[in-house]
Amino acid sequence: QIKADGLPEPLREYRFAESLGRDWRADFAWPMHSLLFEVDGGTWTHGRHNRGAGTEEDQVKQAAAALMGYRVLRAGPTLIRSGHAVWWIGHILGRSPKVTVEASLPSPNELGACRRAALKQHRRDSR
Repeated sequence: QIKADGLPEPLREYRFAESLGRDWRADFAWPMHSLLFEVDGGTWTHGRHNRGAGTEEDQVKQAAAALMGYRVLRAGPTLIRSGHAVWWIGHILGRSPKVTVEASLPSPNELGACRRAALKQHRRDSR
């Protein structure tokens, strides 16, 4: 989606906290824009991002990134597939159409529909 929308190619698995002695990596990064993007996978399968220790580690990692001056966006498969996450990235990079932030956020009904579609896909994939 990033290429299709004409956004600059991100760095993948970007190490951003070596100066803190940490081996933290952002899934995608645009260092020139101080932007990190984290994909929260396993939303419907109780993956690492949804369990106690994983959630707390992610919170510390995100706080460290923010304290270092990075903006951190996070999204799971639902918001990525719907295109909302790419719009948010484009907005921060100054490459999105003139759409209000409110219009870029999924409505509760739209988010529910996206969730149902993602859950249906997960069930199909699990067979």
